[in-house]
Amino acid sequence: MIRHCAFRWTIIEKRRGPVTHTQLYLAVGVPTIAIMIGMAINALVFQSLSARMNHIEARMVNLDTRFDLLMSKLVDIDNRLTRVEERLEHRG
Repeated sequence: MIRHCAFRWTIIEKRRGPVTHTQLYLAVGVPTIAIMIGMAINALVFQSLSARMNHIEARMVNLDTRFDLLMSKLVDIDNRLTRVEERLEHRG
């Protein structure tokens, strides 16, 4: 029941008997189940993110391997160019 007294709204509670077992189980059980469901969902999200990060890490390792291969080819080209320049200097 809600009453208006001196510019304030107040709620007057009706007293009922003690809390029953069912009410107690619902008051404790529902929030507990909600928390457990939230924890399970968080664990699934964490596993999903972990799998994604592992996939990204594998791609980065592949990229690193390709970069090393490219650098070795550039070094080979530089060595060849240096030899060609040396030959041209000896001829000229």
